[in-house]
Amino acid sequence: MSAKWLGFGILMLAVGFGLGRLSGFTPAGEEERSLASFQQALVERDPLQRWFRVSSYLQGLSPEELPDAVAVLQAQPRRLQSDELRAFMLAWARFDPHRALEQALAWPAADRRRASGAAMFAYAFYQPEAGSRMLARLPEGKLRDFLQERMLEGWAASGRLGELNAYLASLPEGDRRNVLVALLAREVARDGPQALVRWRDEFPAEDPALRQFVVKQVRANQAAARTSR
Repeated sequence: MSAKWLGFGILMLAVGFGLGRLSGFTPAGEEERSLASFQQALVERDPLQRWFRVSSYLQGLSPEELPDAVAVLQAQPRRLQSDELRAFMLAWARFDPHRALEQALAWPAADRRRASGAAMFAYAFYQPEAGSRMLARLPEGKLRDFLQERMLEGWAASGRLGELNAYLASLPEGDRRNVLVALLAREVARDGPQALVRWRDEFPAEDPALRQFVVKQVRANQAAARTSR
């Protein structure tokens, strides 16, 4: 999933670059990296121009620029799309993932769930173990379960499957662990059948029941891939 999602962002940035050349829109210059450009992007109707401006600004986002960027975001009547919100949190989490998640959990209620999910994805993409420790300090409930799933997605996106497998193997046996293992199987399946086989073969074998469930999930995803062709 990881590579494909990030690849989509790169593709959209490249398309925006090409569009800019054809339309007289100067790509990735100082103007596009400015706060004013980011503010303009948030009301832009053209999706390619919008994505180009948003991604150009976020690529250079610094800790000093962050407060103004957050203020601009929260002042906009139109909500960020989910991929844009995730990109924003990935840019923030490059230098302070803990604060990004902490602040997202305090966002206005209308965007809190999406923002915290995006922040947890970003936290796990860069620092999965630290993200899992912060998750463990949150109260149990639906929000924590939601964030745990976003953490798993971000962790998988980072490519650190060995560490993620060990994390899953350390969880108590039960439905919750099964939900997470099934989610990871679906994420791995996005990279093709060989990725699923490698994941199955590399998963820790100490717990026979867990190992059997992993094999079951691999077979289920392989069958789903065959029927979708």
